[in-house]
Amino acid sequence: MTWRRTNFDPCRVLDAARESFLVTTADVDHPTIVWASPTFTTLTGYELADVVGKSPKLLQGPRTERAVLDRLHACLRSGSDFEGETWNYRKSGESFLMRWYIVPLRDYEGVITHFVGVQRDVTIERVVAREDQQMRSSLVPHEPAVVVLDRQLRIAIANPAAGEILGSNPIGAAFFETDLAPPDGATRDELMRAIVIGRSHTVEYTLETASQGPKILALACSPVALAS
Repeated sequence: MTWRRTNFDPCRVLDAARESFLVTTADVDHPTIVWASPTFTTLTGYELADVVGKSPKLLQGPRTERAVLDRLHACLRSGSDFEGETWNYRKSGESFLMRWYIVPLRDYEGVITHFVGVQRDVTIERVVAREDQQMRSSLVPHEPAVVVLDRQLRIAIANPAAGEILGSNPIGAAFFETDLAPPDGATRDELMRAIVIGRSHTVEYTLETASQGPKILALACSPVALAS
């Protein structure tokens, strides 16, 4: 059975598809465009008349990765499918991250007559994925900062996490004069009163850091009895 006998035109499906389709000649070294779907115009800004007879290289620019193109050519020469992702350019000059698939179109004797490419703009998708990863990384539990104060409320012991906040050598520093202490106010007074009377206490406050911006900290203090 052939498409003609079914009165069904497969090109109508390609015209209606959300993905961009591009068909080129089978010349791997110098391919030329023979057809592009309407979605290709939406994606790139190029009308069909702008690209027919032209090389697909018109979509490339400074950010297009040579390594991806080399892998593309190797796949086409071997007659295998290709899948890749790199930066391409619209007619306006705007760059966008494009993911595309290319498959060889063969005749009944198995000879490649054309290459069919399917393109998709994944710029926003990749930006969202990167921001999501950054957010997830920021939520990974970190080692708690631990300090031990002497009777004069000076730092006697500090673990590495506390050292990252306090600096390279926090030993001997007055705790309430360090960046780890709560800022002036009721929270600071509550914590100091609990330490003075030897009572366990927990406070929450915002710590401003130069490198990582504001952080919300929960600080818990407890008296420690040292063996004599």
